[in-house]
Amino acid sequence: MASRADAYRQRAQQCLEMAGTFKNHQARTILYHMADAWLRIAENAKKAAEEMRPAVQQQQQIQPKD
Repeated sequence: MASRADAYRQRAQQCLEMAGTFKNHQARTILYHMADAWLRIAENAKKAAEEMRPAVQQQQQIQPKD
């Protein structure tokens, strides 16, 4: 299963691919900006997932009984 960050990177890639098909400079520029935004969102999603991971691991630890 792909992570949210991977899905956002895929959207950025799609924007870049579409940008290559446009002759209009303004349309290409907008798509490049959209790709950049998706990459920033992907990075934020990756960081959020990394911050959540330790909390989940701590909950799964077995506590010794006295």
